[in-house]
Amino acid sequence: MGSFNNVCAISNMIINPGDEVILFFIQEDARDRGFACYPQDRWAIMNFPIEARYADYNSYTIDDTQPNYIEFLTQLKENLVPLPM
Repeated sequence: MGSFNNVCAISNMIINPGDEVILFFIQEDARDRGFACYPQDRWAIMNFPIEARYADYNSYTIDDTQPNYIEFLTQLKENLVPLPM
């Protein structure tokens, strides 16, 4: 199958396996403004930056003792909406 590099959504730079990266997770902005001219009209960053390392195949290695990562998991658990089965 082979591996593949990734591209940073902000800088457009190539990310190779083993490169250090900063992850930002986004969430849909629930406010209805009636228009969407820019990406930030519909999406917002939901956490502080999380340091990680690109591990290939679009996966990342994260140190799970980072305060920002722990806070991200807390926010995720608080805001997660279960879907009916």
